[in-house]
Amino acid sequence: MRLHFLLLIFTAISLTSTAQEPNKVALIIAIGNYPESSGWDKLSSLNDVPLIKGALKGQGFKDGNIAILKDQQATLAGMTAAFDKYLTQKVKKGDIAVFHYSGHGQQIEDDNGDEGDGLDEALVSYDAPQEYRPGAVKHFRDDLLGKKIKELREALGPTGNLLIIIDACHSGTATRGLGVKRGTNKIYASPEYFQNKGKKVFKDDDQYGVIEDGSNLAPMACFFASSPEQCNSEVEIDKKGVGSLSLAFSRSMAKIEKGNTKVTYRGLFDNIKVEMGTLVPGQTPMAEGELDKEIFGGQLLTRPPYFSADLDSVEKSGNIQIKAGKIYGIFEGTTVKLYKPDTRPKDTAGVTPWATGTITRADQYYSKIKLDKNISKDEIKRAWIYLDKINYGELAIQVKLNVANPELKKLYKSFFPDIQQASLVDEAGDLFIVQGMNRCSADSVYIVTPDDRVIWKASTGLSPKRIEEAFQSKIADFALGRYMKSLTLKNPEYEVLFELVPLKCTSFCDDPDKAKWVDDDLKKKLAGSGNIVFKEGDKFRFNIINKTNRRLYYTILDIQPDNVVNVLLPRPGEPAENYIIKPDQESFPLSKRFTIYPPYGSDVFKIIASEVPLDLRSVFESAGEVPTTRGTALTPFEKAINAKLKRGPRTRGGGGDVELQSNTVNVVNTSIIITPKNK
Repeated sequence: MRLHFLLLIFTAISLTSTAQEPNKVALIIAIGNYPESSGWDKLSSLNDVPLIKGALKGQGFKDGNIAILKDQQATLAGMTAAFDKYLTQKVKKGDIAVFHYSGHGQQIEDDNGDEGDGLDEALVSYDAPQEYRPGAVKHFRDDLLGKKIKELREALGPTGNLLIIIDACHSGTATRGLGVKRGTNKIYASPEYFQNKGKKVFKDDDQYGVIEDGSNLAPMACFFASSPEQCNSEVEIDKKGVGSLSLAFSRSMAKIEKGNTKVTYRGLFDNIKVEMGTLVPGQTPMAEGELDKEIFGGQLLTRPPYFSADLDSVEKSGNIQIKAGKIYGIFEGTTVKLYKPDTRPKDTAGVTPWATGTITRADQYYSKIKLDKNISKDEIKRAWIYLDKINYGELAIQVKLNVANPELKKLYKSFFPDIQQASLVDEAGDLFIVQGMNRCSADSVYIVTPDDRVIWKASTGLSPKRIEEAFQSKIADFALGRYMKSLTLKNPEYEVLFELVPLKCTSFCDDPDKAKWVDDDLKKKLAGSGNIVFKEGDKFRFNIINKTNRRLYYTILDIQPDNVVNVLLPRPGEPAENYIIKPDQESFPLSKRFTIYPPYGSDVFKIIASEVPLDLRSVFESAGEVPTTRGTALTPFEKAINAKLKRGPRTRGGGGDVELQSNTVNVVNTSIIITPKNK
């Protein structure tokens, strides 16, 4: 009887545990090697697979529940069958599912009249041609995707959760310098479509149309690499092409605050926008669905504040490995400390670690550490490993010379051995030196971004010394802006949040001195694409929220779409010591208003919180020279950023790495899209 009673208890516990643990399933489709006869360019889609798989495994997805379809497996029939087999037929009520697609995308003639612009968006299956061919269509239309998604959401039920990630584009022409495009501006349609297009009136359609409402459906969020009319460019990591959204998603998942299991899809998308603003400036990712729902229905896994050694990789030479790498913002040169178990971050001060080490190699998801001394395998097994001084990588910028005049090209090429951040490339670049081509005047030289932003120009007759100085200065500024845009440092002891609050004028609006302003609803700025959109001339303020029990100082930076960094706060003439917020305080004066100005595109705001005043104005405005007029010494964070700003000839050994103390500040980002006033 006792045994039977215990078995009943054990069975009840098992059933309860099973009910509490949803099954997690995923389907990853990657098509990179389309048939030559299809007309499609080759892509690096297969390189996205380990990125997405690594991110999912970090969330508890098991290998056996992650199905992968590659190249010739991913025909229209193969994709349709795989969606059913590995997702819809495999899940039960309350489960979690992920669908990821990397490949080409194309707009295709609408076949049922449900599209506002007369075009369906389609995933390009392995057997779908680029040019129109009469007969059966092999594209995976958004209508079919929507049907399959609805069936899957019904199978998951209202307690389940679904995430869709589409790393493709559906139109757009080639943009100078960015990577291979995942799509085409060619519309797949019959001749009759083009003959009748001018006779039809189409309405704007800026969504993908795979969302359906229903009380019996699982909540769903969808991320798209670009808007339907944009191209989606690949980027390069470790000398390999990858999808911009796949990389941004993986990095954003890795950067979710430790212990914060209640992050929403909108919060995740905010981080994706910041990442993509760095990777592919000018490209606007989109999101649809129930973005204010918690990721995976609140079943998000976050790693502890420390790392543990991967015991299978322990070597006698004192090398160990941790399951974290570049995706987590860890690079070669970062130092670590190994402490006894249960050593919390706040307890490390004055405590002698068991050992220290240096990251000697960092892959995307793994890092190898060389220890300073041998310790026992038992200590390695139990050690809590904390990052100490963090090297956030090089400020390397790849530059391509698009210069028609051979003498000028030779001259400009001679400058680059001495420009610290830059290296010349023959293919896609981060910046372009342009003269005499691409709509640029032949008697002028330009520095241009891949999305055609001119960040500097001058006459080709300017002295070589002045041109070289300008190249050094502008490339360094661009590199620093890109670096700052992607920089995130987390310290829960300094947790400060900030919100953008749009303002509206209520009276005397034509008189700047008398105008009265009140807070407006941020939801009015939220577009259907999931982006917060401000127009030129809009006004806003910040709301600062101190989540800690200590007084904190703060600085706010604005990083423009062209990577120019502005220090918004402290304001000119005001001491940094004035910018302090008390414990649990939530306020900011309405009088400190800001106005939106060009350039247009993705703009990033950062709030940097610390226990001591920061004055990054002195660092940025001194162009890398340590200020001598300030009465207090630079903080470690200021010193690190100051070192990043230093210009001048490249020294032997690179001379560019900077280590940041991981616990000196807390950095939080938010981003908006800036558009013209009349758009």
